[in-house]
Amino acid sequence: MIDFTLFYDRPYAMANLATFFNSLARSSVMLLIALFYQVVDSEDPFIAGLKVLPITIGMMIGSLIVGALTVKYSARLLSTAGLFGTCIGMLLLTWKIGDQDSLIWIMVGQLLIGIGTGVFQTPNTQSIMLTVPHERRGLANGIRSMLQNMGAVISTALSLMIVTSLLPPHLKSALYAGAGAHISAGDTHLIVIGYRTAFLVMLFLTLLAIAVSFLRNTKKEKLVKHPV
Repeated sequence: MIDFTLFYDRPYAMANLATFFNSLARSSVMLLIALFYQVVDSEDPFIAGLKVLPITIGMMIGSLIVGALTVKYSARLLSTAGLFGTCIGMLLLTWKIGDQDSLIWIMVGQLLIGIGTGVFQTPNTQSIMLTVPHERRGLANGIRSMLQNMGAVISTALSLMIVTSLLPPHLKSALYAGAGAHISAGDTHLIVIGYRTAFLVMLFLTLLAIAVSFLRNTKKEKLVKHPV
């Protein structure tokens, strides 16, 4: 089902690896932020959901921006630039999560992650499709989708494991209780430490995605001219 000979091609392998690392780094952000506002601020799930909308809005903006740039710039440049935007967003989340009056910064961080993801995905997928023969593009896209979904699943498990592993037993279940959790100021501090550790790990994974995206060889890539 998987043709591993495709990975002998460096641009193809690097683009897929960047896909995996990007998905691994950013897929759990919405869940973590929504849980944080429910547990720490006792927010209603609906209100907490509204506070993670910047990621979705950012992805829409990023997708619109990159559409006009794919005919002018290489997939390597655009994909790496998108990941750099995600990196800045992760840095803001790591720095500001749990601070007083941090809502604006958290929303800006999520917006940057969304924009970065939107800018990354289209040219990176284009890079994958252009580095394989046309008769194998269906298989190549299936592998790309598998790696992206696998990264998302592992991201959720990994991030929650990191957050809860630093908590005492009585707080592990409270993290999943949502707005019904009753925690003290000291408990909040422990949760914030766990969150910052998780975001720091995701920041590192984003840096790995930047590295593999930048190191791809773009000699075989061709710009696709879209009719006006």
